[in-house]
Parts: sequence; C-alpha cells; structure tokens
Amino acid sequence: MAGRIRRGRFLIPTSAFLVVAICITQTIFVIRPMSLTNLLHNSLLNKDLQMASQTAGKLAWYRPDDVDLIFQRADLASRLDDKAKAAEILKTIPERSARAASAQFARALILRELYQLAAAELSFKQALRSDSQMLEARRSLVGLMGIERRETDQLTELWNWHQSGVSVIEPLRLIAQSVVVIPPGTLAKTIDEGMVLEKSVQAEPENPHVRPALARYYRNRGEVEKALGLLDNWLKTHQEDVPGQIERLFCLVEAGELESASLVISKAPEVWRKSANFWIVTGDHQRNQSQWQEAVQAYEQALLIDSRQPETYYRLAECKRALGLGSESAKLLEQHASIRKLAELAASVDPNTPEASGMMAVANHCRSLNRDREARAWAMEVLRLDRNHSEARSLVDQVKP
Repeated sequence: MAGRIRRGRFLIPTSAFLVVAICITQTIFVIRPMSLTNLLHNSLLNKDLQMASQTAGKLAWYRPDDVDLIFQRADLASRLDDKAKAAEILKTIPERSARAASAQFARALILRELYQLAAAELSFKQALRSDSQMLEARRSLVGLMGIERRETDQLTELWNWHQSGVSVIEPLRLIAQSVVVIPPGTLAKTIDEGMVLEKSVQAEPENPHVRPALARYYRNRGEVEKALGLLDNWLKTHQEDVPGQIERLFCLVEAGELESASLVISKAPEVWRKSANFWIVTGDHQRNQSQWQEAVQAYEQALLIDSRQPETYYRLAECKRALGLGSESAKLLEQHASIRKLAELAASVDPNTPEASGMMAVANHCRSLNRDREARAWAMEVLRLDRNHSEARSLVDQVKP
C-alpha cells in the first residue's frame, strides 16, 4: 500500500516512520553529545578527572575529528598519570590539521619522558615535517641525538636546522664545538645521560642507538666490565650493529685485552673501516703497544674520514713526538688548539644579538681550518646584518656552496 510501511499487523504511515527515524538520529547524534558535553564540563568543575576522562572518551566517538577534544583527552590522561595513553590519543590528530605539528611535538615530549627515545625521535621529525620552523622540536631532536652519541646524525640534523632559517646562529655554534654535544636544557638537573640511557634500554629494548652510548658512558666511568656485559648480550643477536661492535672494541682496548682486540681488528669488515671511530680505537690499541708508526697510520685514516674531532690530532701528535718528529707533532698540537679556539669563538657569539665582528672572526677561523661550509655559513649571517660588509662578501665569493 502506497505511503505506508507494514510493521507486523500494523500499517505505519511513511511520514510517521520518518519522524521516528529523525527523532532517534537526533537523540544519538545531537542530544547524547550535548549530554556528554555537559557531564564533561561538570566533571571538570568538580575536579573529577577520572569521570572527565571517561566522558571525554565517550564523546570522542561522536566527534572523532574534534582536535580540541583530542588535546583535552590527552591532557586528562597525562594528569591521571597515564602518559602512554596520552601519547596514543595525540597520535590520532589528522596530519591535515593546523595543530598537527603541536600534537606531534607534545607526543614526542611525552615519549621522551617515558624514555622511548626512538619513538620520540620519529614524533619530533613528524612535527618538523608539519612545521619546519618549530624551534623547540629542532633543539629537542639535536639533544636526543647527543644523548645517544650519534655524531653523524647530529651533524646532519644541525645543518638541517640551520637551513630551516629559524634561529640559525644556534646550530652553527653547536657545529663549531666539533664533537657530539648535549645542548643545555636537554637534561633535567636531577638526571644525567647515563640514567636516561639505562631507562631507555628498559623502555625500548630494541632501540639500536642506546646500548653503544650507554656502554661508552660506563667505559668513561671506569666500569669496562659492565659495558662489555651490556654489549656482549646485545651483539649475540645484533652483529650488524656497527657502533656497538666498535664500542665493544674500545672496551677491549681499555681493558688491556691485547690479543682479543688484535683479533677483532684483523677481522674487521669493510663497513667498520668507513667509521672514523674504528680507526681511532685501532690507533689507541697500537699506541698502547708503542707501535707508533702503525698508530700514526690509523689516526691519519681517521682524520681522512672526520677531520673535525680535536682529540684525534692530540693522539696523533703524541705518536709523532714518540717517533722523534717534533715539528710535525707541534703542528698537530696547534691544530688541536685551533679547533678548541673555534669552539670558544663560536660560543662567544650571542645567538639572539649577534655582532658582525664576532661572527666574522668565527668565519675566518673556520676558513683557516679548511671548514669552508661553516665559514660560508657564518659569512652569510654577517651579510644578513650588513649586506655591504666587504670582508664577508669576499669570503662568500671565494667559497662556493
């Protein structure tokens, strides 16, 4: 029958059925969310965080793309000390959202607080993909790589920071330190990198970056056996971990295990030989045995791969002196001192109110060390302050990118 719908024995007019359907829909998608919103508001007024969190979770079913609600749910989870849940909630913010970068950065900070450094790194990078100008994400990422002692990765990230155009003096100052850096503010005053790395090993057992860094930390504290124990267990199932293998070699050399170290060096695969650290530890091993010429060759190979590290020059100078090459040793010590001086000159430049004269001094010093990329970058910053600065212009014209 036209205009009617049969329900059991009864015929219901179509218009009446539509009214019922609309009422049900309105109850589900309008009245119920309004009720939950009011309950959420009252729960917050009463400081009942548990009820507020539960209510916000129910409300999210109706408003899955409500970014403000997502942030509110994450905040409630964090205040209830469920930081893992807060991180998962923030992950749901769509990449297209205008607040995607803020969400990823907030998530990264939570993950870092949970000592999940690999996950935090990914979130920091996602934040920067959404907003390359996010200064705190840049700082945090560089600091994280410093804790994990990742020289090459940190240097790459510092140059990425400089090229982003945000607070560009700051990364240049860190690059000029010529070693892995943990920028001020990276670690709370109550903890050190060892504590962070120990907790990270527990939180992310498969993170490949933390064990070599933690073993190095133990080794520098004289706990070589502890470092070896940490690495030996890991390397049984992760033989491809080159930084871990090289750090283990450092430990063997430090422990005076001459035969074991010699055997490892003799069997080192080609991929190890691309690392400056492999040649440094090889040089250390040979120097400890007074094999001065072999040590010289190892340190020189290290400098061909990475000419920035000042301590390599110092070690090489010691070996040259032992061989009776006093003038060559003196030149290497001058190079060591010159790299140290670069760090001091760069550190004296105020990143907030830089002066042309100070930056030009750093640029010229970089040039004298054949660090042309840095020299040009500093000179370009001088030109941003004074585009008619003739000395900076001359350096930029001489040193092509």
